[in-house]
Amino acid sequence: MINNSVPQVSDTVDTDKSILKIISVILANVILAILSSYFLSIGSWLIGITFFALFLSCLIIQNLFIKGLDKLFIAAAVQGMALALPFYHNFSGLFVLALVVLILLSFKSSFDTRRELEQAMKIRFFRIAKLSINITLPAIIIFLGLMVFMRGNGFSVDSVRWFLEPITPLVERYASNFSPDVKVKDLLNNIASSNLANQAKSNPDLNLDKLPEDAREELIGQGIKDLEVRLETFIGQNLDLDKSVSTNIYEGLNSFYMGLTSTSQTLVLLISLFITYSLIRGLSILIQIPIAFLALVLYEALLGFNFAVIQLEPRSREVIIMK
Repeated sequence: MINNSVPQVSDTVDTDKSILKIISVILANVILAILSSYFLSIGSWLIGITFFALFLSCLIIQNLFIKGLDKLFIAAAVQGMALALPFYHNFSGLFVLALVVLILLSFKSSFDTRRELEQAMKIRFFRIAKLSINITLPAIIIFLGLMVFMRGNGFSVDSVRWFLEPITPLVERYASNFSPDVKVKDLLNNIASSNLANQAKSNPDLNLDKLPEDAREELIGQGIKDLEVRLETFIGQNLDLDKSVSTNIYEGLNSFYMGLTSTSQTLVLLISLFITYSLIRGLSILIQIPIAFLALVLYEALLGFNFAVIQLEPRSREVIIMK
């Protein structure tokens, strides 16, 4: 057990005690869900991700402290609706279906957590943290992505831009001027210029400073053309160099999708969702670690302020009680 306090031996039953504390935990998560979803929906990434991290941390606390499955289901339902609140203007059958799936997956995480706590003699905090967000985290990310998709009345340039913004800092390491709105021509020009500079470093015979301006521009132009051909061959679509990265990606994906039959479109959508869910879940361990440590700080603080106490059942199983 991580907490250093000595658990008290008691004949307590592993049930919920303080209804006010239960409501306060659920309400705190509802507020954090609304704030994180709202700021992410308007593109305020730093604020949105901060509130989202706090929401996930408090979700772990919620699964630790609340024992009744009925209360956990209500919490999952209310918090799911809170996450969807900024997107209610997109209300439709798909909206309801996505929300129901999110609530069920969130409750599945809570159910798995309660089963672990009931079977284990000691509270394994990091095991609980993993069970709490291993399914919920990718489910929420996909849900928010789908809501953004629907907000644009379907797939749109704004949707592509929303998805590209989080990875912009990573791509900037390879293309310093990358952004969702940069023209493809300017992006390829930057990459070609960088490639030419790297070639000059490795080839002493290529001295860019001694080359006439026209010769240098010709080399860069040839580099842009080579990059354009390679990209078009790879994606199987023509690029419009005068349009933005977001617009080119949108037009390419839209052209591919609209060329499919209705059955194939549904299949592509389902496969895309499955691949996205599996990918996010596989990478979620990178997010789970800092979230778990943040939750641990909150957990220890709440125990320190006697918001909850750890007690031992007669069979020496550790339980957390909110009195």
